[in-house]
This record gives sequence, C-alpha cells and structure tokens, in this order.
Amino acid sequence: MTQYCTFYLANKHYALPMMDVQEVMLQQELTPVPLGSSVVRGLMNLRGNIVLSIDMRRRLRLPDSSPDQESVQIITQGPSGLVGWMVDQMGEVAELDPTCSEIPPGTVSAASREVLQSVFQLETGLLLVLDAQKVLEMDQDRPEMTQEGARELA
Repeated sequence: MTQYCTFYLANKHYALPMMDVQEVMLQQELTPVPLGSSVVRGLMNLRGNIVLSIDMRRRLRLPDSSPDQESVQIITQGPSGLVGWMVDQMGEVAELDPTCSEIPPGTVSAASREVLQSVFQLETGLLLVLDAQKVLEMDQDRPEMTQEGARELA
C-alpha cells in the first residue's frame, strides 16, 4: 500500500505520493516574479527558504479560481529547490494499492495526461495521481527559475 496526499482543483480530485510532499500550509503572501510565466504566482519565504509558488490550475490548464477563493500550498522539493503547489482545497491522505491503479483514460485532457502518473477508480470518482517531476518540468514557454535566481528577485 502507498499513501497519497489528495487535493482538489476545479472540483477534480488529484493526488501526489506522500513521499513527494514535505508539508502543507495555508496560502502565504507572495512576491510577484517579474517576467515570470503565467503559472508562477510568486515567491514566498518559508522559515528562511525561498519557495517558488506555482498555480496548479494554470499548470493543468484549468480555469482560474475566483479572486476571493482561499488556497492551500503543498510544498515539494523541485529540481532547483522548494516549490509550492497552489491548490484549491486539501483532501485526505489515501492509502491505496498501486497495483489497482489504471493508465489515464483518453477522456482526460492532453495537458493533464502528460503529467499523470496513474488513475484510481474510487467510489466517489476518479483520483488522478500526478507525477511531481513532470509537473515541475519547465516548458519552452516558461522560463526556468533557479534557486539562485529566486534569491536575486526576493
């Protein structure tokens, strides 16, 4: 059995393997990143560490949330330092058997399918498990942000 940290984006149920999650926290004040990609929402200070915050709705090409909606940050270790995943709402910790997972169905959007690791069919609907490394890979249209670059901007 594997534990997954689950969360919601645009009423869809997503998950990350717990081993990829360092901590979960309420949304913090963000400092904008000049000329940053639209998925980069800003930088935050987490106990002396600079954390790049990405908007998971934008990363998965989902509609933006309403401006007054509160969000949560899931902190993970990215290739160049800590990264906060801005999500709508936290779910539960799910303990699931990876052998019961399925490949993503063709009905899932191409943007989501490229970053999906697997899918679980639960009583409440589909649980889409994201591949943390693929989510954090920078596309050509997104400038790469290094930890040193983030410090210079902070």
